[in-house]
Amino acid sequence: MLVYLLRRLVPAALVVVLLSFLGFWVFASRIDPLAPLKMQTPYPKERIARISKRAHLDDSIPVRYWIWVKGIATGSDAGHTIVEDEPIWPPVWYSLKRSLQLVAATMIVVIAASIAIGTMSARRAGSGLDVTLRGFSYLAWSVPVFLLAVIFQQLVFRTEGWTGRELLPPNGWASGTGLAYTESWVKHMALPVLTLAATYVGAHSRYVRSSVAGALVAPYSVVARAKGLPERTVTRRALRTALIPFVTVVALDFGGLLGASFAVDWIFRLQGMGTLWVSAVAGYDPYQLEAVLVVTAVVVVAFSLLADLALGWLDPRIRLT
Repeated sequence: MLVYLLRRLVPAALVVVLLSFLGFWVFASRIDPLAPLKMQTPYPKERIARISKRAHLDDSIPVRYWIWVKGIATGSDAGHTIVEDEPIWPPVWYSLKRSLQLVAATMIVVIAASIAIGTMSARRAGSGLDVTLRGFSYLAWSVPVFLLAVIFQQLVFRTEGWTGRELLPPNGWASGTGLAYTESWVKHMALPVLTLAATYVGAHSRYVRSSVAGALVAPYSVVARAKGLPERTVTRRALRTALIPFVTVVALDFGGLLGASFAVDWIFRLQGMGTLWVSAVAGYDPYQLEAVLVVTAVVVVAFSLLADLALGWLDPRIRLT
């Protein structure tokens, strides 16, 4: 298993390095962090010159990238924003923790709901339940996540206006301590998680249904029924086989889920990576944008490696390929 992991770790690290360099190139060539200062009156010539020297803005992009990489380790130069000279990483870690909570909760809901809905549809293929679940899946799959977020938020606002009571918080993060914080966290995360999960449950449940339906009519399932095994046991064995491609699909969609969480985070004001990304764009800071990009890439690659380990556990033959 260790060799299997190392074979995937090396190319994953190369992907992160290449992505970070390309991202830095785009941000550094397209964003002028001194643009807000250049529009000031009187023109702050001395401050601009001082910032340009400190941030090495007159150097070439490859040189600036190397300085930025060294700044990650030392906490100086590129470890700070260009204009305000504030530390980059504390807000990144703060925002990342909130975004990961949102994504983790969503992944749990997506996996559980997709397996349950897909398995029920496969066992009752062609029934009224199957048709209903299929219709729900297509509907949830077709609605953009940002539009769904706005719809849910407006429904909460309308319900509060009609009833005079707030059933679920329309935005913001949890508050309080102990059990009060847990209760507040669940209420504040309900709408964002439901918004993110709806689209992916719609897509993944159809995939699970197709995989389980194929496994239920496979020769090994027919033989298992002929031997007298109960249908629940046959379904459980078929589900394990069907989970192998499902894990792959979930891993591939993790990057999309994390990206979609940026929009949900901004709409529901969760102060996560989406909010940090928007503030970095508004602040014309390529270093902050690069930090968000690199951390996001590392998280996606790490999750892909975990998915590879899960695939190796589900099917030991994969470790030999």
